[in-house]
Amino acid sequence: MGFIDSNDFTVTCEKCGATENTRVVQRGSSFGAHWSDPPALLKFESVWDSEARFGPQLTSAKCRKCGIDAKVDEK
Repeated sequence: MGFIDSNDFTVTCEKCGATENTRVVQRGSSFGAHWSDPPALLKFESVWDSEARFGPQLTSAKCRKCGIDAKVDEK
């Protein structure tokens, strides 16, 4: 069972400059695959859409230090 696909995200607080990178991966084979559970972020409260067509998507994040909405970028 190997690594098939991944989604990478970078979360940044534009107020305090906190940043965090995270990844969800799809594992399996051509006979069947599954996505990893979305990881918990340390610096941000996160909201994930686990039912997204192309794997879990980080839909929003809030800085734990500042309490403001953070910028979410998918790579």
